[in-house]
Amino acid sequence: MMILIRNGKVYSNGRFQKRDLYVENGHFSHKGESDEVFDAEGRFIIPGFWDIHTHGAMCVDVNAADREGFERISTFLASHGVTRWLCSILTDDEERTTAAILRAREAIENPLPGAKLMGIHLEGPFLSPKFAGAMPPHLIIEGNVALMERYVKASGNNIRMMTLAPEVPGNLCVIKAFHKSIAFAMGHSDATYEEGLKAIEAGAVSITHTGNAMRLFHQHQPALFGVAMAEDVRCEMIADGLHLHPDTVRMYMKVKGGKKLLAISDSISAAGMPDGNYMLGINPVVVKNGDALLRDKNVRAGSTLTLDRAFRNIMAFSGESMAHCVPPMGPNQAEMLGFGKTYGSLSKGYVADFNVVDEKGNVEATFIEGKRV
Repeated sequence: MMILIRNGKVYSNGRFQKRDLYVENGHFSHKGESDEVFDAEGRFIIPGFWDIHTHGAMCVDVNAADREGFERISTFLASHGVTRWLCSILTDDEERTTAAILRAREAIENPLPGAKLMGIHLEGPFLSPKFAGAMPPHLIIEGNVALMERYVKASGNNIRMMTLAPEVPGNLCVIKAFHKSIAFAMGHSDATYEEGLKAIEAGAVSITHTGNAMRLFHQHQPALFGVAMAEDVRCEMIADGLHLHPDTVRMYMKVKGGKKLLAISDSISAAGMPDGNYMLGINPVVVKNGDALLRDKNVRAGSTLTLDRAFRNIMAFSGESMAHCVPPMGPNQAEMLGFGKTYGSLSKGYVADFNVVDEKGNVEATFIEGKRV
């Protein structure tokens, strides 16, 4: 069946063009006789969002999620413009982490309704205790290639990303052993600039929630934050106005040019829910005015952000055009994870994942594989 999306302003090569789109068998196609028509009515058509760092939503925590829980998260994400995502498993012991990986694998191999789960993001356990953030300090350990091999095997090779601290013993060996199949992000880290460079040389490609849970810039020791700003690595950003000052988001957009930025939610089970008490892995969390903090100390524990709000915030905080703010929402993530030739573009042959948004960035319709969800 051929679907025509007409009268839209289509994102292409960094700008918007008024043209029609054709979808056949879930992919963008050449012009043909349409069986169904969607009138975009002058709205903007952009690639679907990818949330590659989320711990849950709708009272479901990824570490404990069963099949029904994953369906709740996926459906919620799709309602906010997310078409593809990674589930982020928080640092835990080997037994519970393996169990979480196995449940995630089942959800990956048996596709969910709503946003499509593309793999697993392990946030830890090879982190710095000094910058544990919301990670349980007693479960943080040194880099261990044998343990990673067990996790990769349990996942069915579905671990797509991992956050680790470059300076922690054993982690350069982990990066070197798995960087061809896993995108390594540096975070929860006390690394110096030089240690960050060594991780990049080993194969690391990104910085986790840049500016949060890491040693920050000092004029005499630029640290990992300096690596993020000066080197050719991708940088995650949580654009909720809480984790980063709006002008910091503006700076990121200026320095990294949009092409190296990755908008993430870092959402927890409280996303889509009212203020109250929730869980993040084994951690009790209290949410007040939408801000998530560990119950027993004043440490931020993820967010309640959604990527459609992040998109609007990035435009508002940076003052950049909508076209300039599109790459951090999905195309950059798809490219980093090795899916750039299949997803993230509204071009012939690509999977037809896209959002229809108004001039303010509000998502009015979301399509996954050509079907409105």
